[in-house]
Amino acid sequence: MRGVFLSAAGLLVEQTRAATAGRTLHNLETPGFAAETAILHATWSSLRRGDPGGPRGLLVGQSPGLVWSTAALRPREGVIRSTGKPADLALQGEGFFVLAGEEGEVLTRNGSFSLDNEGYLIGAGARRVLGTDGPIRASGGELAVTLTGQVYVGGAQVAQLRLEAAEVGLAPALPGAVYPRPATAEPAGEDLRVQQGALEFSGGDLVGEVTTMMTALRSYEAAQRVTRTHDELTQRLLEKLGNF
Repeated sequence: MRGVFLSAAGLLVEQTRAATAGRTLHNLETPGFAAETAILHATWSSLRRGDPGGPRGLLVGQSPGLVWSTAALRPREGVIRSTGKPADLALQGEGFFVLAGEEGEVLTRNGSFSLDNEGYLIGAGARRVLGTDGPIRASGGELAVTLTGQVYVGGAQVAQLRLEAAEVGLAPALPGAVYPRPATAEPAGEDLRVQQGALEFSGGDLVGEVTTMMTALRSYEAAQRVTRTHDELTQRLLEKLGNF
């Protein structure tokens, strides 16, 4: 039965690789989206370490050494493009904007902001952009944002952007390139800079992601054939045993 489990593990791995490449391709033009990559771990070592997202137990007959896969953010900065829109903000360096929504506080590098009908600065999903003193109201004058995140309206400072650093490598992305805010989030370092009138895009490699997806699909088909072969051999063995 080990052969069946090994080929089944291969199916799951290639399925994750293809899905990960597909998400990156789909979000090439999504501001703030971080390209993802599939990460493989040994089943046995994952169980011993208690990795988040890893298997909770070995199946009957499953041997240590099988792999599971998950998606994690690639640690690289995206491509910044100028838009000329005052409410568009891009981050240079490690860190996130903080938004407030119905689900609580979330993190994002998607700086495609606008004003709601109450004059508050909002981001993905109409979540309000947070400053160090709460939601930022930015109506009533020309909007200006400094490199360090100070927000001015009509020449007067109205807020300081709340910028945080956090590890969100295994967190599932919500629509709009938004990530749940972990409890370990902390104020971003002084090297983080805000660029007004610009947006950050994933910087994913179109050709590379398509190649990854096609390779994963071919490997998936090969693993399917191996699984079918093992199933047929097992069936024949059971039939022979039944004749005794």
